[in-house]
Amino acid sequence: MASVHKVAEPVTSATPGESPVEQRLRAFADETEASLASLLQGDGPPELSRAEHYALFGSAKRFRPFLVAACFDLLGLPEEQARTVGAAAEMAHAASLVFDDLPCMDASEVRRSAPSLYRATDEATAVLAGLSLVLRAVHLLSSPTSGIDAERRSQLTLRFAESCGAAGLAGGQFLDLAGAVTANAQKTAPLMGFCCEAAAICAGQSVEVAEQFRGFGEALGRLYQHRDDELDDDGTGEPSAKQVEYERTQHLLRLLPQPATESRMGSLLPAMVDWVAGRTA
Repeated sequence: MASVHKVAEPVTSATPGESPVEQRLRAFADETEASLASLLQGDGPPELSRAEHYALFGSAKRFRPFLVAACFDLLGLPEEQARTVGAAAEMAHAASLVFDDLPCMDASEVRRSAPSLYRATDEATAVLAGLSLVLRAVHLLSSPTSGIDAERRSQLTLRFAESCGAAGLAGGQFLDLAGAVTANAQKTAPLMGFCCEAAAICAGQSVEVAEQFRGFGEALGRLYQHRDDELDDDGTGEPSAKQVEYERTQHLLRLLPQPATESRMGSLLPAMVDWVAGRTA
């Protein structure tokens, strides 16, 4: 089994011309790197831990934890809770990329300008590292040390499982293998829906409000995928489809509570929608 040598690379400082969202995202990514690194320490074979580390780090935007933090801030929730949920979402996302790259899936040899995990190690290690990351996420969400009460932890874990299972990431990957046009959106939207809905769950909001948050997150995820398709230039990123999703996302955003002050992170949500629609990478 090959050794894994990739290490986390800190996000560089903001550059001239960046939008407020890009500047905040860069700073937030630096903070998230340190938090994620601490969560990977623990029991297990060292080679497996190194493989998980390889999958989780390396030029990642950390947009999902950023989205979690914005929604949690919008509802006045503690940063500790946002960090827990954000880390779980990022672990699931990283695992999905590991699985997506496998020879039996997309057979992608490069991820984030580095060899895919199965190329840096081997297929068995990649599969086990991806599985371990998902289970680490479940452990995070269900742990009493998260600062979230037991009933809400149970709700979070249930919704997380749904977003990763047949109705979410796993189902999207299956459809992708079958050549379904909507597959990529299903791989992106459910997890982003969870990122937003988690805030409503932790705040004890009604089912209706939780559904509004989830709807916004899923629409944002579809918009994110439409932009990915445009950047990939694979013929599926139709401008009209992206515009429809952009307008839907803006509408669903207006249904959410308004931030208390402009200094709060939640006030960035409208700009985040614009950034997703127009990002260049």
